Amino acid sequence: MIAVLLATLALGAVSAVSPVTPVEPYLVALTATTSYHPLPLGIAAALGQTGPKVAMFLATRGVIRSPRLNQWLAKRTATRPTVDGRPRPGRVRRAAASLAARLPQGLRGRLKVWFGWVAREHRRLYEPAFLVPTLFASAVFGIPPLLVTTVLAGGTKVRAVVFAVVCFVGRSIRFAALAMMPGLFLN
Repeated sequence: MIAVLLATLALGAVSAVSPVTPVEPYLVALTATTSYHPLPLGIAAALGQTGPKVAMFLATRGVIRSPRLNQWLAKRTATRPTVDGRPRPGRVRRAAASLAARLPQGLRGRLKVWFGWVAREHRRLYEPAFLVPTLFASAVFGIPPLLVTTVLAGGTKVRAVVFAVVCFVGRSIRFAALAMMPGLFLN
């Protein structure tokens, strides 16, 4: 049983970083063809997936907070003074202003309202009160994909311990439920 749990843990770790090797079919096939209890297998797979997901979370957090990236972004989005003293917008803002100038006035006003709403909602994504339930749903149901949610969570104020616990509990529920499925139909 120990070897099977270790193999499940290892396959869970591989499937956490490689979407082309899912652990779910392995769990279903293993519990359908053997007499191993599905709960420890589900927990082993969840533990195997949680470790690499936490590593991705911390790596994303490190990249987002890196001074080099922040300098690069500031250089491309900040306003810079010109020779005559007026501020000159960065490349991104110049491109957006050029595009906006070509739009009809009515459409420009509607888009401004819409982009304001999108910006407000986007800020809400980074609040832990909104992100933790989204992360849990992602871990249990896979919608949105946990890989995407992991990267998104790396840029938020969510603590790594909270991320790890939510990810582990959600994945444990998912994998244990999937591992129990063959028992419902074969008995």
